[in-house]
Amino acid sequence: MNRIQIYLGAGEMTFTSPAGKVDKIAFQAGDVRWSPAGVRHIGENATNHPFQLVEIELKNHPRPFTPSDLDPLKTDPKHYTLEFDNDQVRILRVRFAPHEKGVRHDHQLNHIVIYLTDHAKGPAGTVKIEGPDVHSEENPLEHPVERIAVDLK
Repeated sequence: MNRIQIYLGAGEMTFTSPAGKVDKIAFQAGDVRWSPAGVRHIGENATNHPFQLVEIELKNHPRPFTPSDLDPLKTDPKHYTLEFDNDQVRILRVRFAPHEKGVRHDHQLNHIVIYLTDHAKGPAGTVKIEGPDVHSEENPLEHPVERIAVDLK
């Protein structure tokens, strides 16, 4: 299956193919990667410390998606940026400064949210599944917050 990987810590991994070819990747906390189906490998942590990642296997069958006029990329580009988009997912990075308020927007799709920093609704590393919604938001905390939202098409 195709997969999305969101790294929660910095590190380096090696990937060894069945033929013995070794690839090495380095990543930072918050990096997002697409991993296509059919790529067999053995993955190994190449650092001297543990790290965490969230891996989402995509079993969904894509459906047409047309963003509404209230799409957060249209109404609130200060806080929402596009990380990745294909026929299965759209991945948004969301950032708010301390006490910053956002603009009313909608989420038309079911989406998986991964907190990269501590949020009012949960600590860093929290993963939630949320449904479609129309809302505005505010960061009530004394520090900036960041999260990844994976829209499932």
